[in-house]
Amino acid sequence: MSGQVNPPPAASNDKDGDGMPDSWETQHGLNPNDPTDANKDPDHDGLSNLTEYQIGSDPQKNDTDGDGMPDGWEYKHGLDVNKNDANGDPDGDFLTNLGEYRHNTDPNKADDLYKVFATDCKDTRKKVSAWEWFLIILLTSGGLLSWFKAWQIGKPAKK
Repeated sequence: MSGQVNPPPAASNDKDGDGMPDSWETQHGLNPNDPTDANKDPDHDGLSNLTEYQIGSDPQKNDTDGDGMPDGWEYKHGLDVNKNDANGDPDGDFLTNLGEYRHNTDPNKADDLYKVFATDCKDTRKKVSAWEWFLIILLTSGGLLSWFKAWQIGKPAKK
């Protein structure tokens, strides 16, 4: 949801003419008399204060919805900056939006999943190796259980 949710204010509600209502600026720690604050980015999320006003996010919070992804990254990729959508997977590649952010991949492009195995995550926790991924997939798909049953069938009976 990267569309505009807040309309431009009436001129009488925007003394400095920067496109943000004075009351909104005051509420979010901005100066209603400073026309240059519309282009500033106090939370360093990649969105200007004016854009934050237009999409309904908080210009003082890098991650308005607290889902682990900066507002600017979510906005750039068409996600909702006001909704925790960390577990979403719009491209259906089995990598969540948060995983896409951590791996610097596009949550709308399933064909870049291969990058996950070639790049480091932004996450500071232990990285999962390709072998560990193989085991995870094998275990979750029931492959190990099927293999074990097949092995037991082919094994000679004990006397």
